[in-house]
Amino acid sequence: MAIYVDHMRVSKSGRHFNHLLGTSLSELHEFAARLGFKRSWFHARAKYPHYDITDAQRERAISQGAIPVSSRDLIAIARKASE
Repeated sequence: MAIYVDHMRVSKSGRHFNHLLGTSLSELHEFAARLGFKRSWFHARAKYPHYDITDAQRERAISQGAIPVSSRDLIAIARKASE
């Protein structure tokens, strides 16, 4: 299992968000639940399903084992996982 987080900082409603993605959806959901992330933050219909998380949540995810990667690397990981 691996959980990854980028530092994309997409702006929505005046806030910045990053992407949390896993090589397994079930493990991603388990990881997100342990950190108290809402399932409503999950984008199931995105090309690469992921959670949108704030900068503070990103730091918490990293402290709990998420691997920080660039946005480019996150896309490459997502592509490989979807094969």
